[in-house]
Amino acid sequence: MKRLLLTAASVTALTVAAPALANNSNSTVNQSSTGNDATVDQTASLSGSDSLIDQTGANNTAIVTQADDAAAGSIPPNNDSIIDQSGDDNLATVNQTSETPFLGTTNSSLIIQTGSTNEASVTQLDDGQLSEITQISDNNVSNVSQGQSGLADNSWENESRITQSGAGGHTATVDQNGRLNTSEIIQEGADNRAFVQQQLEGGNDSIILQTGDNNFANVNEQGAGAGTFLNTSDIFQEGDNNIAFVDQDGAGNSSDIDQLGSENIARITDQNGDNNLSTILQTGDSNIARIDDQDGDGNTSTINQSGTEDFAEVNQTGDNDTSTINQSGFSGEVFVNQSGSTFNTSTVNQTGTDNITTVSQDGDNNSSLVDQDGNDSSVTIAQTGSTNASTVTQTAAFSIVAVTQDGTENMSDVDQLAAASTITVDQDGNRNDSDVTQVTGLAIIDVDQTGDDNVSNVGQFGAIEGVIVDQDGDRNTSNVLQAGLGALVVVDQDGNDNTSNVIEVGALTAIGVTQDGDRNLSQVGQIGATALVTVEQIGDDNVSNVGQANLGFTDAGIINVSQVGDMNGSTVLQGGGTVTANVTQGVSGDEGNGNSSFILQGGDNLLINSSQTGDNNTSNITQTGFDNLATLDATGDGNISTMTQSGFNNEINVTQSTDFNTSTVTQSGSFNVANVTQ
Repeated sequence: MKRLLLTAASVTALTVAAPALANNSNSTVNQSSTGNDATVDQTASLSGSDSLIDQTGANNTAIVTQADDAAAGSIPPNNDSIIDQSGDDNLATVNQTSETPFLGTTNSSLIIQTGSTNEASVTQLDDGQLSEITQISDNNVSNVSQGQSGLADNSWENESRITQSGAGGHTATVDQNGRLNTSEIIQEGADNRAFVQQQLEGGNDSIILQTGDNNFANVNEQGAGAGTFLNTSDIFQEGDNNIAFVDQDGAGNSSDIDQLGSENIARITDQNGDNNLSTILQTGDSNIARIDDQDGDGNTSTINQSGTEDFAEVNQTGDNDTSTINQSGFSGEVFVNQSGSTFNTSTVNQTGTDNITTVSQDGDNNSSLVDQDGNDSSVTIAQTGSTNASTVTQTAAFSIVAVTQDGTENMSDVDQLAAASTITVDQDGNRNDSDVTQVTGLAIIDVDQTGDDNVSNVGQFGAIEGVIVDQDGDRNTSNVLQAGLGALVVVDQDGNDNTSNVIEVGALTAIGVTQDGDRNLSQVGQIGATALVTVEQIGDDNVSNVGQANLGFTDAGIINVSQVGDMNGSTVLQGGGTVTANVTQGVSGDEGNGNSSFILQGGDNLLINSSQTGDNNTSNITQTGFDNLATLDATGDGNISTMTQSGFNNEINVTQSTDFNTSTVTQSGSFNVANVTQ
């Protein structure tokens, strides 16, 4: 064994090994100040090496090269190096080779350069590598590369720590090839950058903490082998010009990025499968955050962006997806796409200004909740297949909401507090249910449910409105309540056990209900002025009930009821001035039998036109007031008509064609006229 202890301005120490000497190298160099320089070689160090260099200040340089492979059970240090250069124009380079020791696994390097124009580089190759670099600021750079060479031993116990502290010109790069990788970089304040790459299979783990200023961080935990294993990454950059990327390729991925304010961008890409989890938190300023392609398995993704130029995108292709995005105001935008699917869930909360939300989930236990708080809003959700449910609450401004759910246990609940509003819900098949509420604004609501157990409830209160509900087939039900000026309601139910209930309050309103099938029920209540109700029912055993109360203006109200089929019933209640009721049951060539009609009108200048085509129909008409006219035209056998008028200047016209018909007319008051033709 040879040991060298030297103190000088420049030193080169070589530890020479020969088989006869069994080189267990050691080297110690101490130099105190001025233009220091030290080189230690430990020549190929077959089962040896150790080195310590202290150069306390001034123009330091230190280079250590250590090697080995005496393998087969060799246990001395097999490389170890400490360099401590306390300030000034530092550079330190360590290069360590060891290859395949197992019991003695060493490679280890510690470089501490306390300040000044630092640079440090460590290359360590195969076995128990560890490297620590601490450069307590000034113009730091740090490079560490650990592991590889022949790869027969698969590059072992990598670990690296770098600390470069406050107001330095930091850069740090760590490259760790394979096995139990771990890396920690902490760079406190000023021009930070950091890169970590952890490759091949291993217990990857990386932490980067850069507290403030011109941050950038990049972590790549990508494997080239059969799976990349227990990846974890944590980046924390507190403020200033942050950017951060993470790329994790396979196995127990997890990633967390925190950028607490300033001009953030953060991106976690390609976690390509297994137990993915991803979190980005950007508290304010010019945020962008993307989590792209987690490509399957136990995905979870969370993005929190607290305000300013937000944008967020999540894309998870399949398996146990969950995504949560919270954005707090200004320029908005959120896209979530979870495709290939199983347990999808998505929650988006977005407050204020130019919001957009798009969620698309393709298959299995979908569910989506969006809350948006006003301004140039829009929400789009499309969920295709399985246990869909969607809830949207948007507190408006220039609002639009569209929900499309295709198949199985669909359910949608939308609540939009209007402004320049639109809501469209389209659910295609199975246990559909839709509930929409929109309050004031220039509103439109369109609900379309095609097939199975449809139910729709719409409530819209105020301004210049419109509601269209179209349900095509199976156990349809529709309830609409609308109050406002210039309102329109159209309900179209095509087939099976339709029911429709409509209530409308306001002026210049119109309601249209069409039901095609048997045993349909339509109930309409309308209160207002200049109102129109049209009900059309095609089929048997249908029932229509219409009540209209008008406020006495000229041309105040019109009711049209048309029923084609047998055993239908129609009830009309109408009050006000200058109102009209038209009821048609059966037509020539499509006669209806056993139909019944009941019409009650109260007021002045009332008009009733009733037509029944078919046999055994019943009509009951009552008018109270002045200057009223009631006309009944019944074609068929065994029809019964009862007409009652009370008041002055009223007129009744009854025409019954064919046999066994009965007509009863009762008029009380003066100047009334009744004409009956049988």
